[in-house]
Amino acid sequence: MESYYSVPTVRAAEKALLAATAPEQLMRLAAHAVARAAVQMVSPGAPILIVAGPGGNGGDGLYAGAFLLGAGYSVDAVLAANAAHAPALEAFKLAGGSVREEPDFESVASYALIIDAVAGLGAGRAISAAHDDLFRQAKHILSVDVPSGINAETGVAASPCVHADATITFGGLRPAHALAPECGEIVIADLTPRGAPYSFSEELLHRSWELTTRIASGILAAEQSLPPRFTWNEALENAPTDTAAGHIDTEEGTLRLRPAASFHDIYDPTPGPADDKYSGGVVALCAGSKSYAGAGILCASGALRATPSMVRIIGRRDVVHAHPEVVYHEDVASAGRAQAWVVGPGRGLKCAAEILQVLMKGQPTVLDADALTVLADNKAVRKAVRNHPLVVLTPHAGEFERIYSAVFGSYEPSRGRAVLAQQLAEELSCFVLLKGRKTILAGYPRMLLAVDAGNSYAATPGSGDVLAGIIGAWLAHANLEHTRPEDRALAVIDALGEAVAIHAHAAAIAAATPEGLAPTTASEIARSIPTAIARLTATRR
Repeated sequence: MESYYSVPTVRAAEKALLAATAPEQLMRLAAHAVARAAVQMVSPGAPILIVAGPGGNGGDGLYAGAFLLGAGYSVDAVLAANAAHAPALEAFKLAGGSVREEPDFESVASYALIIDAVAGLGAGRAISAAHDDLFRQAKHILSVDVPSGINAETGVAASPCVHADATITFGGLRPAHALAPECGEIVIADLTPRGAPYSFSEELLHRSWELTTRIASGILAAEQSLPPRFTWNEALENAPTDTAAGHIDTEEGTLRLRPAASFHDIYDPTPGPADDKYSGGVVALCAGSKSYAGAGILCASGALRATPSMVRIIGRRDVVHAHPEVVYHEDVASAGRAQAWVVGPGRGLKCAAEILQVLMKGQPTVLDADALTVLADNKAVRKAVRNHPLVVLTPHAGEFERIYSAVFGSYEPSRGRAVLAQQLAEELSCFVLLKGRKTILAGYPRMLLAVDAGNSYAATPGSGDVLAGIIGAWLAHANLEHTRPEDRALAVIDALGEAVAIHAHAAAIAAATPEGLAPTTASEIARSIPTAIARLTATRR
């Protein structure tokens, strides 16, 4: 699990490193890393365009361009503000780089990669309309530090902003890397001086690759052979600033990161010698309806494959026809005991009474999909959630905005996803799992965790129903009734993080074909859950 560093901490670290290194050395080290990342995203000799700002970020990009030119790549540059870091610009020109005074929009499509080196940590302002047109036509984008137009502290995106395929940062992570999906894949490079060369060949570019993930694959979760470790720059950890590592500049909580690829030692749900069909927990699902029968089937698929927990289904015999292992009950009142409940996937908008009936049981409860819409519209349901010992809300961005607006009267996206999720969790005394490529987990009492899926293959209809089933089964298997109250919040956050990681890995596995990666379906993701769990628990067996 990795912490994020605030911009003041990063600035202090840079100041300490600059004082300890030769002139331009730190910028050249950063540029060396940018060049290595670029090589992973394009074929040998491919044309590359650098959009360089006037400051240090632009200098990183221009020095990287000089290195790439020396390695046989075709590189042009556009000066975003008609100015540039002078030594880096000189090095770029001496290496044979071409500087374009104005972007040639008609030729943008000919570049295999655009390197966004406009603003870095000061990238929170919207980009110009001209540069927006340029970046929108890009085949692939590599941003340096933070995509232009993204606030490094909050992850809030200005309009317009850059949507990067990958973002390379140095020494450690910034809050935006957890909060802004516009960052794409996150690659961390170590800037501790180690005598890295300042000019190199194509062969050296590949041999010197020391970053933590191969961004060219577009699927961090599937890169099982690569160690999920981040190299920290000591100057960051010892930066002389009052802002501690791992904190966002807000009183809402401490944000920490777990990339999905780092979950290599999750709790192993495999039954032991003394287990039976009940000891793994029982999860009950109020999912599916006549109009949305598939949602119930997919939710049950996720629950069945995630743990050995017994799965009950309320009021939907079609789920039993699809999965004969599931135990049918006519209604909530007739269902047997369960350790966790899931309410909402495909259930329809008339399920308020069912939600209240489930919440009265006091068991760990996941509210998903239609149940979240009811929550936003129904004060009685919100009150029941607030008084319940353990509720997990699993909204996507639109659902989250509706619930937040209903609770607080307005929605303030400029404050950032993490702050708003934590505020909602505190107000409703619940847990919020704000879904996305970078999922935010907000707990009550105060805690924050970001899980980076590392891929977007779960962005397909029905995938959320599968995830709801995984979460329900995982909570049932955790047997939280026997967890000490003071430990329960952390246990829930851990369980939720592991459920999200399983889902992300399953999506990566489902996307794999003999010919490479391709779009997949929710059914395939559900079928891939056992393989994902086997990979994630292999170190424990």
